[in-house]
Amino acid sequence: MRYGVHQLFGIENLKRSVRSDDHASRAYAGFDKLYEPDPITGRPRLEPVACWAHARRELFDEHARTKSPIARQALDKIGAVFAVEREINGRSASDRLAMRQAQSVPLLADLKDYLETSLGRISRKGDLAKAIRYSLNRWKAPSRFTEDGRLEMTKMPPNVRSAGTVQNLSHF
Repeated sequence: MRYGVHQLFGIENLKRSVRSDDHASRAYAGFDKLYEPDPITGRPRLEPVACWAHARRELFDEHARTKSPIARQALDKIGAVFAVEREINGRSASDRLAMRQAQSVPLLADLKDYLETSLGRISRKGDLAKAIRYSLNRWKAPSRFTEDGRLEMTKMPPNVRSAGTVQNLSHF
């Protein structure tokens, strides 16, 4: 499987999205072919879906070290999106998509704007900038859950998600 040959076997039967951690997809160079466009249609074979817990963790670690108000505000904004997910948990995919489009998309747009603005006000070499860039550089993959009601915002189970506040996120 690691040579990139076998990954494409049976790909036509997959659902068009795959959840993977950034480090996992880099670990096996053969996985890159999974994300290349189909030579006939030009559409990506698979769309990467990433976990918001990873982006949140980078900001959490920075807040824990420095008590950065910028990191704290970003965590609160991410928490608002997680709150929407708790509210729609267990609903149909179409209901989840509608709620995400109405509530999560504007919250994420606000978060992205906040992160971009904050990045322009801080040292670009600091750890906070690194944490912010982690999210911004991967924005599309963790935000893909807003385009498909079947996808999850995170790969964490719902009972752990609800524990993901700034005060008790350290176990993630």
